[in-house]
Amino acid sequence: MPAPGSAHPLHVVPSGPDAPNDAIYDALLMAIFRAESRFWVATPYFVPDEPLMRALTVAARRGVDVRIFVPARSNHLVADLVAGPSLRELAIEGVRVFRHRTMLHAKTILVDGSLAVVGSANFDMRSLFLDYEVALFFTGADEVRRLDEWFGVTLAHSDAGPPEAGWARARVESVARLLAPLL
Repeated sequence: MPAPGSAHPLHVVPSGPDAPNDAIYDALLMAIFRAESRFWVATPYFVPDEPLMRALTVAARRGVDVRIFVPARSNHLVADLVAGPSLRELAIEGVRVFRHRTMLHAKTILVDGSLAVVGSANFDMRSLFLDYEVALFFTGADEVRRLDEWFGVTLAHSDAGPPEAGWARARVESVARLLAPLL
């Protein structure tokens, strides 16, 4: 991950099953742990593994403004069902969850006022470990400002809070979580 203010304001980070490591995943974890004031992520599919969940929780506990933007309803019902329990768990820990009123297919991250990430990778294990993905890491002030403005517009079209779950939905989500590794 580039250092804020580095001479190279754009870094291209590829990832895929043929790579010797998981560069995008590692960069995400590093960004969460290094965030000082803000870590915002927009993704259509939110299916994090335990290390990502823990990193987001720890960041929120240490006072980082952690926000997750997802669609209220994506185009994959099983992904929505799998995301629900994780989003509710994070909300209990102080992470702010926003559900965009229409399909949100953006994959973006904003860290503090110094890093903007735009790419093809979702915040889910299939995308991060099995698919070929690319992420652009921007440290230029103009790019960071533009993504900050985009998040502002997105927030205005979103409802706060994770999806609610009654007894029936909670049971269906449990079954969906069992199927998640197959997605």
